Amino acid sequence: MIDQNKACAFTGYQDFNEDAMVEHLSEIIKIKTIANRDESLIDYAPYGVLRDYLEKTYPLVHQNCERVIIAKASMLYRWPGNGKSGKKPMLLMAHQDVVPVTPGTEGDWKYPAFDGVVADGHVWGRGAIDMKNMLCAEFEAMEYLMQKGFVPDRDIYLALGHDEECGGTGAMAVAKYMADQGIELDFVMDEGGEPAHGEEHGASDVLVASIALFEKGYCDIHMIANSAGGHSSQPKPGEPSALAKVAKAILAVEANPLPTSLPIAFEKFYRALGPHLDDPQMRAICTDLPNRSDELIAILEKTPQGNATVRTTTAVTQAWGSPAPNILPQKATASVNFRLNPRDTIESLMEHMRNAIGDDSIQLIPFEAREASKVSPTDSPAFALIEETIHEFYPEMVVAPGGVFGGTDSRKFEDICPNIYKFSPFFDTSVYGSTMHATNERISIVDLVRGARFLIRLLEKAAS
Repeated sequence: MIDQNKACAFTGYQDFNEDAMVEHLSEIIKIKTIANRDESLIDYAPYGVLRDYLEKTYPLVHQNCERVIIAKASMLYRWPGNGKSGKKPMLLMAHQDVVPVTPGTEGDWKYPAFDGVVADGHVWGRGAIDMKNMLCAEFEAMEYLMQKGFVPDRDIYLALGHDEECGGTGAMAVAKYMADQGIELDFVMDEGGEPAHGEEHGASDVLVASIALFEKGYCDIHMIANSAGGHSSQPKPGEPSALAKVAKAILAVEANPLPTSLPIAFEKFYRALGPHLDDPQMRAICTDLPNRSDELIAILEKTPQGNATVRTTTAVTQAWGSPAPNILPQKATASVNFRLNPRDTIESLMEHMRNAIGDDSIQLIPFEAREASKVSPTDSPAFALIEETIHEFYPEMVVAPGGVFGGTDSRKFEDICPNIYKFSPFFDTSVYGSTMHATNERISIVDLVRGARFLIRLLEKAAS
């Protein structure tokens, strides 16, 4: 494995206070800003504690920026530019909320999840990599530049949603607020892709930075069947129960996955990474993708991650019927979760399901749905800016566009920004990257402070 520390060539901002940043993230992790899908169950008090801490810790940011609180706890900061460049504003993003610790697993943590312990070269705790690290680094970068007397030549916005993990109503309200103010953005940068070791992608001799251009859509569909019901001791011969009808629909849906295709963002990913892949067959295919994309798709769809890359995925996740084992259900329901690639829409998905099931008595009801996001371009000045900054830190790093299988707050800003890039400048190594939403979440101190330096440099380049 390539040592990313030895590969890093950037030596700027030597006076940046690393120890202070580590302490700040530790304190931020201690503040239990836990969101909940049921808004009535959200404890908003910790969000106020976090605001107070940020005001105390980053005084220049709060002296020089305008701040509005939206939807009870989401925040939008504006660092006014001098307007000399005529460039549209840019927006950095993070979210304040974290997922809870799974009940019963508290004792599995090496250090308590909300103690913000600094040990073993890491900062430990819920939010260390998702994504209070980004929130902290953004404030550190702004405070540092203000200490140096830096004045941006364009407005810089910072949006901090309060419920990204539970749907992002806060970010939606922030985006609406900005739209109502007539604000149009040059580009947005939010969580998503990250620097990583190439061996995670089958290229052991390089480091790879994935800048995600889009995120997959999301759709839960309930399949509902009805029947007469009755006592289980006397089922009607030849008449399937509601649950049996749903079971048949489940088998039909699973047997008929949506067609494969290679989204343009992932095509660009494999074109960039192709020459560096370890596997000779994959290397040959990816260096001739216009003619061999079908071969790549055939290989990718054999693995869970690869399959999610090339198609809208189908996952049957829930089923329920009668309230007791001796009662035939009058109504049975199964829930299927889909993650949509850009070629598919909610409408085309529903049509596909109807055709696959072939039974008009099965009701199909979308429960929660959003389309795949728009795909941001790679030929914009903003993409080039992020790429150039990455290469200042890691000259040999392969920058590869990609996509996000999950969801982020940034998709809410599509109406006011054509260039939305999902990139967190923190190495997602196998050492701690797998702890996102899991036990022992943590971030390397070296990678944490390097991420802050990256944001300092990005802001400096973007606004001067």
